Amino acid sequence: MKDGIELAKDELQAAGWNVDVNYQDDGALSSRTITAVNFLKTQGVSLIIGPTWSAQAAAAKSVLESNEMVAYSPGGWSAVMGGSSPSLFFGTSLKLVDLQAIKQVLSNERGKAKTGLIICSEDPWGVAHQVEYERILKSLGINILGEESFVYGQEETTIPIILTKYKSRQPDVIITTGSTEGLAITVKTMQKLKINSTVLTTKEIVQAITWGLLPKGKLPFDIYYYSKNINDDFVARFKAKFHKTP
Repeated sequence: MKDGIELAKDELQAAGWNVDVNYQDDGALSSRTITAVNFLKTQGVSLIIGPTWSAQAAAAKSVLESNEMVAYSPGGWSAVMGGSSPSLFFGTSLKLVDLQAIKQVLSNERGKAKTGLIICSEDPWGVAHQVEYERILKSLGINILGEESFVYGQEETTIPIILTKYKSRQPDVIITTGSTEGLAITVKTMQKLKINSTVLTTKEIVQAITWGLLPKGKLPFDIYYYSKNINDDFVARFKAKFHKTP
């Protein structure tokens, strides 16, 4: 995200704008988000790109409003926030989660999924996804064997317990959200328990492979992931400056 901000800064300066960027790292901790927002207010900042995620945006919502600041939360989701705010704009929504692609995977002739298991994080983000996943599975006539949840940071304990519970039932598809580390634990546990369900998840599964948390190579089950499309023009400009893909 920082590279994207630097690209925007350069392009705005080239167009005659006076742009000064003040970076603050909250470490995805809500308490640090609030501290950062208050600090930026003392520096005369009125426009913020961030907080990145919904939980931190929710924590900072009242502070942003009282400080009369405006923030764009790239990974924020208004459904998680419980509604809109005059101080917050969001980069993610239900429309940007490619539900149609999930439907296509589940209904294609290769899948023939009859049973499914939903595993989502135990927070507003996970609950919002869980509602949509449930709706999709039911619309396709897929029998939901269970809807389970976990707390971030406790996946190493919780995920094996959940999957062991459904080992004998072998769901045709497992649809899940999770952190990069958590999804790696899910895949490794499935291999260990010999659960060969098709997995539908988020792009963090790719990071799990890139970071070396999962080995490269063929798995005994299929994994599909979805992510938002990136504007082609932005990709071209980004590549030209940083010589890499965003």
